[in-house]
Amino acid sequence: MSLHIEHEQFFVDNVNVQIYPDKRSLGQAAAAFVAGELNNAIGERGEANLVLATGVSQYEFLAALLDRDDVDWSRVTAFHLDEYLGLAAGHPASFRRYLQERFFQHVELRAFHL
Repeated sequence: MSLHIEHEQFFVDNVNVQIYPDKRSLGQAAAAFVAGELNNAIGERGEANLVLATGVSQYEFLAALLDRDDVDWSRVTAFHLDEYLGLAAGHPASFRRYLQERFFQHVELRAFHL
């Protein structure tokens, strides 16, 4: 699934800076990049690992990643980046709950570690 989104791009100290017109297009571009990296890893090693962050900044990215049909999720192991110390998994502020609701319950992963 190829995707081209108009955006600004420039380099600062060898860092590729990309500016997108809105959160949705940024999420789609990030999802396309991550899907490509996952597919490269799967092609090279037969499996891939994915570390997921949480928060409002991830809404569009996770939605766009779920919309893609070019990743074999059964070959992907996902890891949860962080959590509040001592917070129950079912608490409304739990990052584990966030990822369960927004990602893990929608794909058949090889494994995931919260």
